[in-house]
Amino acid sequence: MSDFDVRSIQLFLFDVDGVFLAGKTSPRLISGRRAIAALRKRGLPFRLLTNTSTHPRSYLAETLQKLGVQVESDEIHSALETTVAVAARRFPGGRCLVVGEAGMRDLAGRSGLEPVDDAPADVVLVGLTREANYELLSAAARCLVQGAALLGAHRNKLWQDERGRALSCGPWVAALEFATGVTAETFGKPSRAFFGEAREPLGVPASATLMVGDDAVVDVRGSQDAGLRAGLVLTGKTSRGDLLRLEIQPDLVLEQIDDLAELL
Repeated sequence: MSDFDVRSIQLFLFDVDGVFLAGKTSPRLISGRRAIAALRKRGLPFRLLTNTSTHPRSYLAETLQKLGVQVESDEIHSALETTVAVAARRFPGGRCLVVGEAGMRDLAGRSGLEPVDDAPADVVLVGLTREANYELLSAAARCLVQGAALLGAHRNKLWQDERGRALSCGPWVAALEFATGVTAETFGKPSRAFFGEAREPLGVPASATLMVGDDAVVDVRGSQDAGLRAGLVLTGKTSRGDLLRLEIQPDLVLEQIDDLAELL
């Protein structure tokens, strides 16, 4: 970490949950006002990369703005939007069963797909859901064994909610794969393509891009595997002890994301 200078970075990518926000029902601000203000003052581009699959990016932007973090919707790159867009492109007007919450179902409908409650379906979409039950998962399995495609927002195992660690999207993806033998295609972090989709339109090389998140595996190792520099904040899932146990070395470790402002 000693040879890394933040001032060499031309593009900043940030996770959302555990970095800026904590919680889903009533999100609270962890940090971020000073960091984003400092980036804007210096004219440095940034994007928020989120695996959030419960709400569209417009909701995240509005939430952050209300909490004093000036982020626009088009500065957010979302696994939810990517997953639904792929489904709508491959199955225009198709039937989809959603293992997810209202935000995913609503976006699927607005994208031209027809949300259904049981088989048959052309595609099963999977996101984080606190509403999953036996009937919903069984309906999804029926769709899959009848030939539906399986698209998941990501494979994260856990996320940090108001009470601590909670199941994320990955366990539902894995359960459906195990039950049906169908392999899912997933789109969010740590997919190399997902990082590229956020970076490449801005024309910044991977080596001059810094990704900062709270997950040592998904954010740090994932971005390093994609050729990016990687930073970790200690306000979410990963502690310094976890880094030693996982043998992962970020280029930068911050107590909170606002500490970045002093380094620019």
